[in-house]
Amino acid sequence: MATSIAINKEIHTGYNIFVVTNKRNCFNEKKSSFEPLLPYLPDGPRKYTSISLDQMTTHDTDVFRAQEDFTRIIVSQRFRDLCLSNNLNGLKFVE
Repeated sequence: MATSIAINKEIHTGYNIFVVTNKRNCFNEKKSSFEPLLPYLPDGPRKYTSISLDQMTTHDTDVFRAQEDFTRIIVSQRFRDLCLSNNLNGLKFVE
């Protein structure tokens, strides 16, 4: 069901909202590169500069957030292909 959204008090219709709440540990820590997000907390939050996924934790779910970096949404190839074949707009897939 399409929803109306307001941006700067201007109403836009025909949008759908996609909320991903499922989280999973999925980064291969040995193959991923990162640095401390806060230099004075070297063991604190991390800023990932390159990511390698642990294939064992990603094969059975199509869409989830990375526990290691909640801003990252991980999707399966199947989900990507479905979005592209249905001309879903507004998503950017990065390999």
